Amino acid sequence: MKKEKFLTNGWVVAIGAIISCALWGSAFPCIKIGYKLLNIASDNVSTQILFAGVRFTLAGVLSIVFESIKDIICTAWAIHWRRKKLMKELINVVHFTASRINWKTSWC
Repeated sequence: MKKEKFLTNGWVVAIGAIISCALWGSAFPCIKIGYKLLNIASDNVSTQILFAGVRFTLAGVLSIVFESIKDIICTAWAIHWRRKKLMKELINVVHFTASRINWKTSWC
């Protein structure tokens, strides 16, 4: 199944929307739980801003780490398939060349 057809499939769109809504909807309760765990009062604005900064910094670092891991995996996978394709092409060239040689006249 092609990527375009996969991403326009109704079930895939519905599941993606449900996951997005669950993640987006869980942000506010998770922030409130974090306030309680770290004993941050609702009137302490500077600590709330610091907590937000830490969250966004952590999200940025995790995004960079996950993207780097994905790039490493995709690059290794691409090199593997490129080598495999190159070997297939080399074998095809050898077979084609061997089939075109007139062995009787070439040894005379």
